[in-house]
Amino acid sequence: MIRLSTVRMTSPLEIQIVEKQETRAVRRKARKAFEAALAEVDRLTRLLSEYRADSEISHINRNAGRTSVLVSLDTANVIELALETATMTRGAFDPTFRPLLDLWDYNQEDSVIPAEESIQKTLQLVDYGRVEFDKVSRRIRLAKPGMRLGLGGVSKGYIVQKIVETLKQFNFENFLVNAGGDIFASGTHLGKSWNVGVPDPIRPGRMAFSVPISNVAFCTSACYERYVTINGKQYGHILHPKTGYPVEYTQGVTVIAHKMGYADAIATTIFVLGPFHGLQFANQLQATEAIIFDAQGRMHMTDGLNRVYEEKELPLGA
Repeated sequence: MIRLSTVRMTSPLEIQIVEKQETRAVRRKARKAFEAALAEVDRLTRLLSEYRADSEISHINRNAGRTSVLVSLDTANVIELALETATMTRGAFDPTFRPLLDLWDYNQEDSVIPAEESIQKTLQLVDYGRVEFDKVSRRIRLAKPGMRLGLGGVSKGYIVQKIVETLKQFNFENFLVNAGGDIFASGTHLGKSWNVGVPDPIRPGRMAFSVPISNVAFCTSACYERYVTINGKQYGHILHPKTGYPVEYTQGVTVIAHKMGYADAIATTIFVLGPFHGLQFANQLQATEAIIFDAQGRMHMTDGLNRVYEEKELPLGA
């Protein structure tokens, strides 16, 4: 196995390539593929990160309520996916939630719960319907001053998908990309499906069980890795865009689908919808499976996954 381990997008990034014969030429090609993939990650991060002052997303946010901004094709693709998901979920996923996140300071140990008045005032800035976007001209404008885009719920998955495309351009077919829980499994591992663990939110760092997958995205959204403790209580970083408060009825969601950016956005959506409505929503989606952990740590699976384990069907995505 040829492996790359590094850090990108504030998360560990690992790529594993499996070839029958790991010759010197294959290893040299793998190194070039790794270099090209990391260059693509860095390029897209410069475009999409709202934490970089020079990114296109930051440029859009600075011009909220003012002029429209011309963006690159990649940024337009991510915005289009985010807005499509927002429309499909009626705002359970809303890329304009970013002002709410600023109220909850997850980087401070002495944080306090934001005042209700502040939350209600900020909620007036959260409305994906006020995003004026023309995908043909690639121009975007946030209608109200103070609005901000936060695309973390979809951009990371989009970037992982670009890593996958880069590796395939180098004619690698059997590999695994893991970007801090955003995983794509391509082909097989020594002739067998990749076996990927579903994180257990009750016991962070451990797996609840494993799933055999091939040629699919496997994305997990959870609240146990990033949170703030206030008066002895943990508040996760996934906020409900309609209330402004952290979601407390879901602990973790894993989504299996064919596209990484889509899986990323759907995992966040299901987390916000919760175990009951999230499961109903997921069961209506084509070629999409989900595992949901509720507040008590109970596990809920979509109908397709239940059949896999009851009937021992072929690995997902094969």
